[in-house]
Amino acid sequence: MTLARIAALMIMVAGMGMAASPATAQSSYVPVYCQGISVGAGGNSMFLSSGFYYALNAPAEGYLVTDAALTGAFAQAVKAQTGESVLGQTCYTRPSAQELEELMASTRSSNGSNWKLVDVSWSPAGSYPLTMNMADLPGASGAPARTVAAPVSAARVPDARAAEADRVAVELRQRDQAERAAAAAQAEAERRLAIAKADEELRAVNAQQAQMAEAQLRKNAEEQRIFEEKQRVYEERQRAFAAAEARYQAEVRAAAEARKKWEADVAACQAGDVARCAPAPQP
Repeated sequence: MTLARIAALMIMVAGMGMAASPATAQSSYVPVYCQGISVGAGGNSMFLSSGFYYALNAPAEGYLVTDAALTGAFAQAVKAQTGESVLGQTCYTRPSAQELEELMASTRSSNGSNWKLVDVSWSPAGSYPLTMNMADLPGASGAPARTVAAPVSAARVPDARAAEADRVAVELRQRDQAERAAAAAQAEAERRLAIAKADEELRAVNAQQAQMAEAQLRKNAEEQRIFEEKQRVYEERQRAFAAAEARYQAEVRAAAEARKKWEADVAACQAGDVARCAPAPQP
């Protein structure tokens, strides 16, 4: 009789545990947003999309989206709306819409002083707004678990045995609660560790993009310096050529004048004016 009672209590405890943890609706859609940068004459720009639910065509690496079609579509949208070509575009995901919105807000606050933030009105085909309930998305499944009812024993159990069974049931319940609390704490620690790792990766990507932008600016400045130096050398050579040409023309005119005077002196000399007789001028 005691074993039957304990078994019944164990079923009831297990049922209570199931009722305390309803199953969450699952879907192939995940919260996503995209960003990219460009470097132009107007300064450094960071383009940000709004958040949306999307079924990825390729699995994410941590929280980094590897769906090339999605990131490519975002780059095309930036080009169509702003005329800018992005140097790099990246999309990110998070377990929930709230965590994604926190990431978007953090991205804005940490980059607003160094980049011109540009909102891009875009969402890919087949996506859904974050305002929707994730459980209402196509492919969602699952429902709250039901409590398993304990079988009712028709036998009468002596008070001592009933008390022992109750004590065992309490111990089982306390053990179950402790295990659930430990599992929840471990899951939360792993979630926080994953978020911290993803945030670190995001900061590394942003730093890399900033380095790319700075390198592009340095390259543009060096190319401009080289162009200006070549232009300066060219202009100096043009001025030197013009000065040499002017000197040459002056010498030609002086030689022509000297020749003309000599010819006049020769004519005068031949006419008897010996004072004007002189040798021919040297060219």
